[in-house]
Amino acid sequence: MVEFIESREEFIKIVKDSRAVVIHFSTHVRASKNMINDALDNFSDESEFTAIGFYQIDVGKMEEVAEEQQVSDLPTVLFFKAGKKVGTVVGPEIDEILDHLIELA
Repeated sequence: MVEFIESREEFIKIVKDSRAVVIHFSTHVRASKNMINDALDNFSDESEFTAIGFYQIDVGKMEEVAEEQQVSDLPTVLFFKAGKKVGTVVGPEIDEILDHLIELA
C-alpha cells in the first residue's frame, strides 16, 4: 500500500529510515487517475518488495520538499536507501521503476 507523506518532518524521518524507500511525487489532480499509483500499489503487495516502503507526496501541498529534491517534472519517482537517493525516474516509465525496485530489494 502506498502511504501519503504529509509533512517535511515526516519525509525526513522516512528517508532516514534504514530500509529502502520509494517516493512518488505527483499532484492531487493527477493522483486519482495515475498509472504509476496503480503500479506502485501492485508492486507494494508483491512479496519480493515487502521490505520497501512505498510513499507519495502531493507536490501542491509540499512544494518545499519537491524543490529540495529537485523535482521539476511530474510524475517523478525517487528511490532512497539508508538515507541516500539512489535513483530517479521521471515520467510514466513503469519498466524503469520496476528495474529500480529490483535493485532495491
